Amino acid sequence: MTQRTQQAQQTQQTQQTQQTQQTQQAQQAQTGRLTVYADAVTLVRMCRPLWESIGRRHPELAKQLRRSVVNVALNITEGDGRFDGNGRERLKTAMYEAKETRDNLEIAAAAGLVDAAKVEAARRMADSIAARLYRIVGARRNA
Repeated sequence: MTQRTQQAQQTQQTQQTQQTQQTQQAQQAQTGRLTVYADAVTLVRMCRPLWESIGRRHPELAKQLRRSVVNVALNITEGDGRFDGNGRERLKTAMYEAKETRDNLEIAAAAGLVDAAKVEAARRMADSIAARLYRIVGARRNA
C-alpha cells in the first residue's frame, strides 16, 4: 500500500470514528431528554395539589409555581430532538424553570403556606431535573 492510500484510509477511519461518537452522544442526549421529560410531567402532577393549596393563601405564588413547573415540561418538549442553538436555549430555559420551581416550593414552605414535608419530594425532583438538564445542555454544547 502506498503512503497516500494509508493516509486516506486513516483519514476515513478518523471521520467514521468522529461520526460514530457524535451519533452516540446524540443518542445519549436523546435518552436523557426522554427520561427528563417524563419526570417533568410527573413533577407537574406532584405540584398540582401544592399550587392549589398555596393558592388559597397566596394566589400570586401559586400562579408563579404553576407557570414555572408547566414551563419545565413545555420547554423540554420544544428543545427535544433539536441540535441547533434554539434547542439548547429551550433546554436551558427548562433548566432555569426547574430551579425556579424548586425555589418557589422552598419559599412556600418557608412562608408556612404548605408543610415542608409535603414539598420535599417535588423540590428534590425539580432539583434533579435541573441537574440533568445542565448535563444535557453541556453535552450539546460539545457535540
